[in-house]
Amino acid sequence: MKKWLVFGALALLVVVFVIGVQKEESVVERFSATSGSPSFEVRVVKPRSALPIFGLVPSSLFGVPAELGFDDASPGAEVGRVGKDRLELRAVGWDFTVVTDGEGRPASGTNLVFSLELGGRYQTLRCRPSERPPTPAEHIKERLGFQVDRPEDEDGAKGYLQTRSDADGVRGSLRVELSTCENIGTGKTINWPPAPLVVSGSFERLPAEGR
Repeated sequence: MKKWLVFGALALLVVVFVIGVQKEESVVERFSATSGSPSFEVRVVKPRSALPIFGLVPSSLFGVPAELGFDDASPGAEVGRVGKDRLELRAVGWDFTVVTDGEGRPASGTNLVFSLELGGRYQTLRCRPSERPPTPAEHIKERLGFQVDRPEDEDGAKGYLQTRSDADGVRGSLRVELSTCENIGTGKTINWPPAPLVVSGSFERLPAEGR
């Protein structure tokens, strides 16, 4: 009997894990084809290592959300600059900017500002992708004032920004991993998240620059 209980508990954990993975990988499309106003949605998924019991059970049972986000219906929602290599989306308590290298990969300037409860108190964070540190030779060149073009590195920023324009505006999708966060109040980098935050989203009918 005990063996069956153990097997049952393990099976339940596997089911919860699979459901969680499917939820993280999906991007909800809720846009109406008949609406003419700009629409967007941004989701921020925490890593499992940042959730109670490593996300093996729904974190809502502990009062901890597994994901956060905002959209065009959020208070203060607005669209900033929109272009092939830049996207700015905002709402009350949110400021998200994606900058790419011209080939759709996140580049310097990509960051997300938002508030989160950590250690029993709310902190306003600015999170950004990881950046490969310069090699000794690159560091010397930078100190001498030379421009250094660093090649893409597997430890650097990960993700994409895909956009396309049509008669209704700009539409597309994005996915960015943010691994470094700083407390805006103190200006210091914090020891969180333990693994990258995954920011995903989709948008349509956004006004393009110059229109």
